[in-house]
Amino acid sequence: RSSQNARQEKAAARETIAPLKKRAAEEEARLEKLNGILERLDKTLADPNLYADIARAAKLNKERAALVEAIATSEEKWLSLLEKLENADRVD
Repeated sequence: RSSQNARQEKAAARETIAPLKKRAAEEEARLEKLNGILERLDKTLADPNLYADIARAAKLNKERAALVEAIATSEEKWLSLLEKLENADRVD
């Protein structure tokens, strides 16, 4: 009976951990995508010819600022999920 309870507790822990793992993986993928976009945008912004079109350069700089903010938010969310996951693993 004790081993059955242990199995049930482990199954319950897995049910708690699985959605956290999925959300953490999704957030990590989002973070990688956003960082890829930032890398491409930075290459565009590094081109001196871009600044011949001041309006376009300003628009891309605004997009970059919003992207950096989105990355920071995503990273905070991802780290929070990893922390929750680590704490859930300890309970098991």
